[in-house]
Amino acid sequence: MPIFPSKTKDPIKKHGDALTEAMLLDGATMSSDGYGFRILNCSFKIVDAESAPNFVSNGLKSIGDEIIAGSGLYVSKITKRYNRDLTITADYEAVGLEPECRYQSYPCCEGAGTTSGEPIETHPDFESKIGGTKAAPKNGATFDEKKKFTGFSIGDSSTVTSKAPLAGVRTYLSPRNIVRGYFHAANLQDVGSLYKYVGQKTTNAMLGDFHVLPGEYLQAANGYGFLVTAINIENICVQWGKPKMSKVSFELMQGAKPYGWNDLIYSTAG
Repeated sequence: MPIFPSKTKDPIKKHGDALTEAMLLDGATMSSDGYGFRILNCSFKIVDAESAPNFVSNGLKSIGDEIIAGSGLYVSKITKRYNRDLTITADYEAVGLEPECRYQSYPCCEGAGTTSGEPIETHPDFESKIGGTKAAPKNGATFDEKKKFTGFSIGDSSTVTSKAPLAGVRTYLSPRNIVRGYFHAANLQDVGSLYKYVGQKTTNAMLGDFHVLPGEYLQAANGYGFLVTAINIENICVQWGKPKMSKVSFELMQGAKPYGWNDLIYSTAG
């Protein structure tokens, strides 16, 4: 039975329509984020024929249903308003992708330049400018009998080219660019499979079937590749617990020069 009593002062007959089928109301709005994800907000009105405890209205859409046939927009939120004229106004939010996006929106990214400490002997110019080799050391560099670098000594040397003493220097700050971003994905592909790529690297901006980097970010990496350091998946539209649409957030770290991420240590996302 309706929430409001049947002896209402505003009977439904005033509409001139029994409203046994849901009627779309004026004022529907569509918004887009510019990356291929869009949101429709609209309202429908229908006669209140609900009963406790289910409160289900035949003719109204449920979470996960396509709001309009062929729209590719799926109901993510519903708010019902029970009116005194024995009608229900159902406010919907429906989400989906632009038709050209197929199963994911374009990635939205932001980059941050940072540095990380690396052993000085891994510097790309270590042998040519900084420490040399055991046979030809530079700047007071010392090596053991196995030709392993052991540090920089204190004292004058004819091979010193550094303006400042290097004694005690064991690391250097290597530039590391971090890219954070997100995209929206439909359930046409296995979004949950993205978790397996954490700790793997990509050199082609792809994680499995998903595109995660715009071309300009990949070009800036100069072939050094990116390591996947974090993946977060938020289900924004579900149907009986199964995702219809998800938001995937990620963090990638650019490899250090000159070799990027070591193939022996980090596998390639594919």
